[in-house]
Order: sequence, then C-alpha cells, then structure tokens
Amino acid sequence: MQKFVQVSAQFPYFVQGEAQAETAHVWVVFHGYGQLAQYFLRKFDFLPSDHFVIAPQGNHKFYIQPYDKVGASWLTKEDRLIDIENQQIYLKKVFETETQNIDFQKVKLHLLGFSQGVATVSRWAIQHKIAFDSLILWAGGFPSEIQKTELDFSKPDTRVELVIGKADEFYNEMSVNLQIEKLKELGLSTNLTIFEGKHEIDSQVLHTIVDRILET
Repeated sequence: MQKFVQVSAQFPYFVQGEAQAETAHVWVVFHGYGQLAQYFLRKFDFLPSDHFVIAPQGNHKFYIQPYDKVGASWLTKEDRLIDIENQQIYLKKVFETETQNIDFQKVKLHLLGFSQGVATVSRWAIQHKIAFDSLILWAGGFPSEIQKTELDFSKPDTRVELVIGKADEFYNEMSVNLQIEKLKELGLSTNLTIFEGKHEIDSQVLHTIVDRILET
C-alpha cells in the first residue's frame, strides 16, 4: 500500500541580475526535460540590465548517459498529481520571494517555457492567476485541461508566442494547429513562429521574438 509523508525540503533555482528600482522587465523561464536551470539561464544573457530573470528548476534530478551529466525533470506519469501539487508550492514560493518588492503595475512580466516547461509554466501561471504580459510556449504542449473561465485574470493585450523547429522530432502540423485553436478558444492572441531547427532554443530566433515583444 502506497503512503505519503510530508517533509520540509530545499530546492534550488537561479536568477540573472537582481530586482531593483531600475527593473523594467521580469522574466520567469522554465527549462525542458533533462536540462538544468543554471545552464538554461545562459540563453538569456543578452537581455539588458533592466531585465531580471528567474529560472526555477524541476524537482527531479537524474544522471544522463554516459552518467557524467545531470538533468532535471518537472514530473513524470508516476504520482503525477502529487508532483504537480508539490511543484506549485515550490514555484509559488520562488516567485513570491523574488518579486515581493516589484510593482507589476509598472514592470512587465514575461514567461517562457521550453519543451516540458511549457505545461509547467502554463499551469503555474493559471493556477496562481499570474497576470503576465507575454507568454512564450516553445516546443511544448499547452495543458489541454485549462478552461476559459480560469483565465479571467489575464490582461486584454496579453501576447502568446508559439515557437517550434521544423526539424523538431515532436513537430506535427496538425497538433500545432489544434494548439492554436485551443489558445484562441481561451481568448489568447497567438503568434506562430516555425524556424529551421530541431528541439532546441535557437538563440537568433529567441532574440527576434524578444525584440518583437519589447517593441509592443
């Protein structure tokens, strides 16, 4: 018989820069399966000093063959609901700790999820009613269980960027179109970017999308 026990635990996360009076943009970025937040964070080195970046990390770490590299995962199908619950507690604490002195009436909030991080960032933002200005969903699936009534907190001019590589092994035109339809049903304006690449964050494409977001 399976049982669960509650314990106090510590989990890491990483930041780039710091929240200060000059901060104009806050980013919360979620890595993909088998990655670590400290290295994923490097993708955002190009952002200027008035951008503060928070990179949470999946709570499950494991060795990647040939066992000299470590990766992390957000969850698996095993004890999935419990993992999501624990994950949400962790993410809420990270966000509140790092943004407690930030006035989001004056500061823009941008969210990005890559691969497995897409579902994670989406669930977190919606469950905790995080009123983001932009959301980048890169090579991952938006949670199918989300209903329009759960997005009553969203801003009318919220932007959603859907990004995937044409050579991504998970790329499927039909599933991408279904995802766009789902987001439209939820009332989210969506822009689709398909680039010549694999299952990865392409730096040049990321720069282009960030520039487009910041211009609006």
